[in-house]
This record gives sequence, C-alpha cells and structure tokens, in this order.
Amino acid sequence: MTTVRNRAEAIDAVLKLSRAATRQAALFGLSLGGAAVVVQGHPLHGKSPALFRMLGRFTARLGGGLILTSDLGVSAQDFDFVAMETPFVIGATPGGGGDPSVATAYGVLVGIQAAIRHRLGRVGLAGTTVAVQGLGRVGYALATLLKHEGARLVVADLNDAHVVRAVADLGAEPVSPAAIHRVPADVFAPCAAAGVLNDRTIPDLSAGIIAGAAKGQLDRPDHAEALRRRQVICVPELIVGAGGLINVAAELDGPGYDRSVPLARVAAIGERVAENLARAEAEGITPTARRGQGRRSLDVPPPPLAPRHPHTRLGPRLASWF
Repeated sequence: MTTVRNRAEAIDAVLKLSRAATRQAALFGLSLGGAAVVVQGHPLHGKSPALFRMLGRFTARLGGGLILTSDLGVSAQDFDFVAMETPFVIGATPGGGGDPSVATAYGVLVGIQAAIRHRLGRVGLAGTTVAVQGLGRVGYALATLLKHEGARLVVADLNDAHVVRAVADLGAEPVSPAAIHRVPADVFAPCAAAGVLNDRTIPDLSAGIIAGAAKGQLDRPDHAEALRRRQVICVPELIVGAGGLINVAAELDGPGYDRSVPLARVAAIGERVAENLARAEAEGITPTARRGQGRRSLDVPPPPLAPRHPHTRLGPRLASWF
C-alpha cells in the first residue's frame, strides 16, 4: 500500500515489481508466476476493513489465478479482512505459515553474513555496524536478528513509534531517514521504499556493503556500476529478499506445512550470495549484472523445480506487494 501520483506511475510500479517477482521465483526454482498489486493510499492513515474486503472480492473473482500475500505497508491483521472474502491469500493471522516477513528477514541476515565474510573475511556479526532503513515488519524482524547476532544497530523510519520501539527494545541508535545512508556503517540495509540508491545518495554512502529487502533499490540499472566503481558491494535483493517467497511457496505446496522446511532453504541463501559475489568479482561485473552485460552474475544454477501448483498449469501468480 503506497501513495502514487497517477495511474501511469502505479502501472509502472506494478510492472517493475511483477517482473522482479517472476525472476525471483525462477532463481529459486519455485513454481510460481510473478504479480504485484498496488493499492493507492497512505499505509498509516488510508486503511479500512472495507478496502481490504474489496480487494478480497476482486481476488476471489480470479478463481485462484492470483494469490495475495502482504508486503510493504500491510500487516497480517489487514489481510485477515482480505481472507474474509477469498481463500486465495497467504499471510493472514490464522493458520498456515502466517506472516512471511520473518523468513524474508532471515534471508537478508544470512546474505549479510555471507557478504561480510566475502568483504571482510570475518565470521559472525559481533562488532559489525548495520544501518537499517525502514522498521516495518521485515526491517524490524531483521534488526532483531542482527541484534541477536551481536551487531550494532543504527535505524531510521518515517514512523517515529517504530524507531522508539527499536531504541527501547534493541538498543538501536536513531537517525533521521534523510541521513541513514550516510552514517558510518559496515552494512546499509534498505528495507523500505524503492529507488534509494540514486544519483543523490550513492556519493554519500559510507557502508561498503548494501544488503536489504527493499525492492527496486537501484533507481536505474547503471547505478550498479556506479556502486562497483566506488568498491561498494550491492547484494541483489532478488536473492537476499527471497525468503518470504520461499516460505509462501512451501505453504502452497499443500497440507502439513512445516516451517523448518522453508527455513532450511532460506538458510541456503547465504551460499547463493557467496557464489554470486565470488563470480561477480572474478568476472569484473556487478553482482546485479544481467544477460547482455557480460556473463550473468545472478545466473547461478537453481534447485530442481517444485511440482506444478494445482490451480493452474504454470502455477498461480503470487502478488507479494501492495
């Protein structure tokens, strides 16, 4: 759920995010298509039960071709209202795997650990400073995991209540949202809006590693090369942010959901990140390079495809963003 200025901007956001979801599913061998849904409105002040129930009715009319799960600006409690109108929803409060944000955060954590090993030759995060931008469900879960691993936290969020909670519960140091990318840190973890790595912010970056769950972190594709020239490692969010999608795919596989199964697969994200960074360094390309720009550093062999989902021949489109 976000604010967009017009219909064209909303369509552009939907297409970018759905392409990313499709690539992410393919990278990890998940039998899911990619989709995105944008609901116009402020994530703090624009919500209502009627809005989410209307979304549920729209989804129900598609008969399982679209399955919704929550992401930016939407909670599991919000999705309870969606679930009143359609069974094609993942991440509501009752039953199943619940909120997938913890799995997403865990994937980012193991990705950060792999990047620290690659860049600094260090095992573990004790003494590492991580600047977390955005303390929504994923960002706060990531901050909690980082604190448990001994990292020092610097945090920022537009919602002051989230920051106050992180300071009180996690001992985090607060900074303004406009300054979070500039603070001295080993890792900058964007977990909020898209386009945070741009012409304005890249020259001011202090961290040598960027790894976070925010989608579309690069404002333009050429910003990946700008980061490489500055010797900043930008871990692809398509890899580190895949934990939630992996968890949702496991829940869709059928009855008998066992959280330990997807979490074991999410833990392997660390190995994928290590392979990605090693290949990019050896070939002199960016970790986010795509086909047509030298060899494709994201093109690490995926695991075997899961069985096709029964709803459609190619699997349902999973809409994982508002």
